Amino acid sequence: MESPEISSAYREKLNEYLTRHVDDNDNNDDINEVWTHLKNAITQTAGTILERIERVTYKEWFDAECEQATISKNNAYERMQQRNYTRKVVEEYRTARSEEKRVQKQKKKTFIERALVELECLRSNNESKSFYQKLTKAEMTFILEQYYVEIKKESF
Repeated sequence: MESPEISSAYREKLNEYLTRHVDDNDNNDDINEVWTHLKNAITQTAGTILERIERVTYKEWFDAECEQATISKNNAYERMQQRNYTRKVVEEYRTARSEEKRVQKQKKKTFIERALVELECLRSNNESKSFYQKLTKAEMTFILEQYYVEIKKESF
């Protein structure tokens, strides 16, 4: 925990919760039930004291269509495992996997193309600050290096 105040507040709330709920269940001999109470105490106390941090999405191009393709591929994989790898389910899995890859490659390619067009507009308008901010964001430096290598290959 970052600060001692938050740490001590968390510790106090956890102790309060445990003394309140564990005293009620002293005669419990089931380890699973005790574990469930402990887990609930920790998560509920953390929820009240600590702030929830949202996940950072790195793949801006990953949308609902990509997610649906991934879900269908995962479902096909589960069916393949359950049916002992018969030819039909293996083929279904392979097609679902190739469809997922195709959709994701297409989305990523269009995202990169849009980003490159936007960067080119910023560069041509002499908006250097915005240009370099976009350039350093995410993977753009690596993408641009690949792009310039392709341009150099085409010019020779």
